[in-house]
Amino acid sequence: ASYLYFNTLISFDKLIDKDEGYNISYEFIFHFQEAVRILESLFPSEIFWKQLYSHFQQLYVINTEEKKLSQESASENILEELAKGKSIMVYSIIDALTILSQNNKYTEQLKKILDLIHLAFQIRDDINDFKQDISKNQLTLPIYKINSFIKEKNIEVKSTKELYNLLYGSGIASQLIGKSISLYLEAQTLSKTLQLDQLSQFLETEIKDCNNQLYEIELIKIKSLQSNKKSNVNLFAEPQNQKDIIEKSLKTTYLFFENNIVFTAVFISRLLLIKICSLTYFSKD
Repeated sequence: ASYLYFNTLISFDKLIDKDEGYNISYEFIFHFQEAVRILESLFPSEIFWKQLYSHFQQLYVINTEEKKLSQESASENILEELAKGKSIMVYSIIDALTILSQNNKYTEQLKKILDLIHLAFQIRDDINDFKQDISKNQLTLPIYKINSFIKEKNIEVKSTKELYNLLYGSGIASQLIGKSISLYLEAQTLSKTLQLDQLSQFLETEIKDCNNQLYEIELIKIKSLQSNKKSNVNLFAEPQNQKDIIEKSLKTTYLFFENNIVFTAVFISRLLLIKICSLTYFSKD
């Protein structure tokens, strides 16, 4: 029922967003009907359905508020609340479990975990969809922060590409990914408290993925600094700057290897193989 119902919601979301190439099909209607049929048999009383309707109402309010939002009326807190609210329909799973088990002891803690995970997801998703959201004139947390940065620094930006480059070059993307890591860690702590081992392991993979992304961003930034010949300031001219860049590069490299043990083992094995081959070759000479 959960799979069919949320599959329907995703399809409906695509229709609302008017995704190119997406057409409604009979499968969409079938999934919805089948989901309702199963849910009706599981929850004959009105309690579940009232809660479900309440979440729908809140989702409608959130979508309406999001459309009214502007750079001037927004704030980080408001955008974060809206980001969490976009996943409010998932509360229905917790409601269902609470009713079926007749136990509401962990309801609020489970919903808190969902809030943390969905906010982290949404932040990362908004970073990935940065260009697309700009084209749709949609205000998200990354766009809000980059617009605030431009205004504060009085920077002139002429294209979406320049905005995108600034998102990473200014450190805002890294800062937001760091926030996602903090949210995942908090969710993981709560998951461990409730002995949700599989969820905790899943969150561990998400944290590693975030760290890898931070590593990639740092490498791109270092590469950009080295190749930026048009810059009036040579960041590599001062020994201290050079030392800082090398230290940062080493730290990010270590972080990547630490989070990719298998890759590291293969990498080191190859290095050793090359070393052995070279020693063998030169010993023959």
